[in-house]
Amino acid sequence: MPSRANVLVTMSIVCLSALSCGDKSPTAPRVPPIPSARIETSGTLTYNACRDWVAPGGWLCNFKGEAKNEGQGCAINVRGITRLFDASNDKELAKSEWSLDAGRRINPGESFLYRGEIWVADVKEHYYQTECFWDNVRCPS
Repeated sequence: MPSRANVLVTMSIVCLSALSCGDKSPTAPRVPPIPSARIETSGTLTYNACRDWVAPGGWLCNFKGEAKNEGQGCAINVRGITRLFDASNDKELAKSEWSLDAGRRINPGESFLYRGEIWVADVKEHYYQTECFWDNVRCPS
């Protein structure tokens, strides 16, 4: 059985080793997180350059809409889906995927136009919804 003196010496060595080794491990510098962008659509969708009547019952039209980065960070690879719905029954009539140039950066507070082509049905009233997607990126200093 170890003597009381041996136990105290062993405990002292273990404690001193833990203290001296714990402070010497290197730590990597902390990189702050990338602030998030938040792309929100605004205004109305406008149609132009509609082509002749396309079966069944509608036109193929170019459209444009406006969106803005309402977040604190920058966005790249901005893209979206614009959907048209029949206002009388909320049925989806058409959808169109669009994207900005992949390398284009949208800064906080910056507005931009998005464009696409969509089939516009021959219904009295319709509405649209645009869903935006993007990649957050650090803004230049």
